Amino acid sequence: MGWNVSGGTCLAIGGSLLIVITRAGAGKITPGFAMKTDPAGKSWADVSESYRDFYFREFKKRVKWSPEIDEGRMREAFLKRAAGLYSGYMYNQRTDGRVKKKSVDPGAFEALQEGWNASEFQDISKRKKKNRRKGREDGFALGTYTGGTVSFSENLNRLVAKKGTPVSLKDGIVHMKTKKHDGQSWVDPANADLWARFVTLRDEARKNGLNVTDQEIWYLLVQGHNAKNQVPRVGDYERQMRKLKPSSTRRRSSSSASSKTEIEALKEHIQRLQEQFDALTSKFTTMQENLKRLYGDNYPPQDDDGGNGGAGQSGDIC
Repeated sequence: MGWNVSGGTCLAIGGSLLIVITRAGAGKITPGFAMKTDPAGKSWADVSESYRDFYFREFKKRVKWSPEIDEGRMREAFLKRAAGLYSGYMYNQRTDGRVKKKSVDPGAFEALQEGWNASEFQDISKRKKKNRRKGREDGFALGTYTGGTVSFSENLNRLVAKKGTPVSLKDGIVHMKTKKHDGQSWVDPANADLWARFVTLRDEARKNGLNVTDQEIWYLLVQGHNAKNQVPRVGDYERQMRKLKPSSTRRRSSSSASSKTEIEALKEHIQRLQEQFDALTSKFTTMQENLKRLYGDNYPPQDDDGGNGGAGQSGDIC
């Protein structure tokens, strides 16, 4: 997708007129927050529509764009960018020690403080902070990946180059999920638990002579692709596992797969025959009971196979 710059360096316009407000463009948004602040706007969700309109008008004074760009779409891009900027701006305002390039009007700030100190806002703030830190109340977030900005697959390739031997998925997970790649100090307890279950499953598979790969075991363990179409804990290595996804698995053509299909079809056929036989047996039993009630003591004795009379006998009722 190609990009071109509009409005100086403030906007980047991509294919199908996808609008992105750049960092320079963001600098044209934040001054409006200090010019006029909603006393009830403790977060962007609480900022009234009139104040949002004001911020957009101020943005339009500072940034000009091509007439071919619809103002409605520009406003959507603006509101999306402004939401994140407003959150950071207000965090700086309410947090001691943060740099405040532009301060909020004292009257509005006093009203905002009341909202920030309210129990509801505090509870939401603590919950979000805890979620960002993977369950930690304070301090740095709990890390889960020690590969930095390098992708999972690229780390595997580097590990192969370093060792000079093939590297399995198992080796890659241990390398990227433990501190200093020591293979023991897991940065996330959840990964340690997942790893222990993986090893148990793999040992059981080998013990029972099952021909399964580490990929297949891991895919089963994490229950395959999630709602975001990702395989947990393996990053971009998910591409190597797409063939395991049920919806994308092609029909096998090997003789073993064919035999398995035939066996399953045969089982279904036998089941249908058994159901038909049971139905006939039930009908025959009902007929016998009706005949007994009809003839009473004159009803002839039955053989083990349900017939009456001996071999070669007509079995007529006397």
